[in-house]
Amino acid sequence: MTIAILIDTPFLSIPEYARRTGLSVRTVTEDMETGLIPFYQRMRKSKRLVNMVALAQMAATAAESPEPWNHPQQIGEIS
Repeated sequence: MTIAILIDTPFLSIPEYARRTGLSVRTVTEDMETGLIPFYQRMRKSKRLVNMVALAQMAATAAESPEPWNHPQQIGEIS
């Protein structure tokens, strides 16, 4: 199976990512802290940017995962 993911920019600001996903800025920031959303930060106290390339790679990996929560059609087949 081939997956093609097209992203319009490699990095997004936190407010822009929040706007596009419908999440709050606080939720996005918390998800970055817990590792759910990958980010790029040039220096320790500099502005964080959502790493859309890494997020796309995570999505592609999850789509290929054999885990049933990534494939709802298989959930009924689990004994």
